[in-house]
Amino acid sequence: MQWILEHQSLILSSLFAATASGVAVGWWVKQRFITQTQLLEQQLVSEKQLHQQQLEQVKQSLADAQQELDELDNERDKAAFEVRQSHGKLMAAMEKLRYFEAVKQERQQYFDELGQMREQKSRLETQLREQQARHEQMNQANTEKLQSLEQAEVRLKQQVE
Repeated sequence: MQWILEHQSLILSSLFAATASGVAVGWWVKQRFITQTQLLEQQLVSEKQLHQQQLEQVKQSLADAQQELDELDNERDKAAFEVRQSHGKLMAAMEKLRYFEAVKQERQQYFDELGQMREQKSRLETQLREQQARHEQMNQANTEKLQSLEQAEVRLKQQVE
């Protein structure tokens, strides 16, 4: 113990130096820890901002994609409406075509009947002309007979007188 008393100042200075060195190391560790914590916090803030920006970009991309999808849906609906309208027009045109085909067939039938009627008319006109010619010949023959009879009557009257 004697040695402790003799070297008390050395021990106290060593203790003081050890304590001061422990405090200095503690302060240095604390400062380093604070610096690392600040660095990590800055890194965390940076990453958070980066993630926030990425999230905003993803949200914007999603909004753009949704808008494009809505526009495409509208275009699809419009195209479907136009297809339905075109289909309706096509059906109407096909119905008209069937109607025109029926009218065309009916027209052809009337045309054929008209041709037959013209042929019949032509035959009847020919028969009528022939009958008129015979009738005129008969009239002429009858007129000639009548004139002959009248001349015979005049001669007979002249002979009787």
